[in-house]
Amino acid sequence: MKVKASDLQIHTLKEGMKVTMYIGKHEMQEALTGVHELIGQPLDLAVGIDEVRKIKEISIVDTRTLSSIKTAIKDISSALGQNDMDMEHKLKSKFLEDSNNSWHINFSLTNCSQLLAEEFLIWLYDYAIKKNIYIDIPVLPDLDVI
Repeated sequence: MKVKASDLQIHTLKEGMKVTMYIGKHEMQEALTGVHELIGQPLDLAVGIDEVRKIKEISIVDTRTLSSIKTAIKDISSALGQNDMDMEHKLKSKFLEDSNNSWHINFSLTNCSQLLAEEFLIWLYDYAIKKNIYIDIPVLPDLDVI
């Protein structure tokens, strides 16, 4: 079984070590599939860094993603008859309140991480679809499906 996880913690015990890791909602189903067969069995555990995600966590949002976010916000605010700046603040607040994502701190679009920007953009697309708002979705080949 291979599953994406984060927040690896290692605790040393008298007779070995205890390894704990966080598995997010989107990976939980995959992690639970077949896990019961592993209980009590000898395991071969391999842990590595997800380099693509790590780079996105530390890199600043690129102009293409930022432009797509701004366009989506403009389309949503136009459809709802709202000011773009006010709508940006409202949408960011709704995104942070959404229990389906792990981001819970206020952020600036101009200096947030690439990973946060991509997750916000996907959330904006989902929001528009749920509200039946048409927005132009450009092709972003590097956008991770979350």
